Amino acid sequence: MVTDKDVVFLSKRIKELADRAFKSNIVTNTFFLNLNEQTVFFSIKNLPDIDYKLIGGYEAAERKVVCFFPVDFNEGEESDIFDYLYVSPANEKFSDRLTHRDYLGAAMNLGIERNMIGDIIMSGNSAYIIVLKKISWVVADNLTNVKKTKVTIRIDKKLAVEAAAVNPIKRINTASLRIDALIAAVFNLSRGSASKYLDSERVFVNSKCILSHSLQVQPGNIISVRGIGRFKYLGEESTTKKGRLMASVECY
Repeated sequence: MVTDKDVVFLSKRIKELADRAFKSNIVTNTFFLNLNEQTVFFSIKNLPDIDYKLIGGYEAAERKVVCFFPVDFNEGEESDIFDYLYVSPANEKFSDRLTHRDYLGAAMNLGIERNMIGDIIMSGNSAYIIVLKKISWVVADNLTNVKKTKVTIRIDKKLAVEAAAVNPIKRINTASLRIDALIAAVFNLSRGSASKYLDSERVFVNSKCILSHSLQVQPGNIISVRGIGRFKYLGEESTTKKGRLMASVECY
């Protein structure tokens, strides 16, 4: 939950970073922002005339940093922001069954703030943890156990994370491409239940909080529903004889 005080502080900090990038012609970035914080960013007015991107280390990232950069910015410099830590059991045979929560808890037990850690992508019983580069050494040097399982860590590449993040494609039958209809179809909810998530400000499309029930979803949109999951809408495939749409989504 983002309080009014949090909004004021976050907005001020983001403006300071944008001003610094604009005046000094350098790249600046925030810490990792959750979906609510990203919505705060999109609501900020009167930012300096400078380019920016929201990036999280891979295409489908939920937690992202706002990166401000000058006109001649080389996108390859994004690699200076993140490290991709591959954490895996030292001996799989004697490993506990590890989850996303286990890996996050182990990292935060090192005294690291949550906003320094991005998405955690599970790969079997191992995980890719995306972290800000400036604190990756803390994790690499000190994270030795997850639960009671001894682990090893190596710095990997973005391509490995992208490969691990690929999910099966799901085909859905929906009445329309309205956001409420799609949410209902993907998560097997009634239209009314899907609407409640919209009304309670728990639905985000491409990191922006959405209240409109009638928003038409476009191919490539990533929809997050806090509390139940997220998916990427891939597109319409066909229309049934009864006029309903067959579409495909990738569920994370």
